[in-house]
Amino acid sequence: MILKKRNSYLHGSFVKYVDDDDAFSEALYIGLRTHLLVAVLILKSIDFKGYVINYSSLWDYMSNRTIDEKKMVKI
Repeated sequence: MILKKRNSYLHGSFVKYVDDDDAFSEALYIGLRTHLLVAVLILKSIDFKGYVINYSSLWDYMSNRTIDEKKMVKI
């Protein structure tokens, strides 16, 4: 799901200043999920072994989503 929505996020379809809470929540969620995906890819490429913070799960109250994932992901 995030891979389909990332294009609008990365190419600037989200406005810089958002007054709508739903649009802000969606942008925050996509940003946090993209951050986790990129962090894991980079850290795996350098053979990192340990835990990474899953901010989309940690800040689920800010994005108004129920995310049933661990807050710390072991890679």
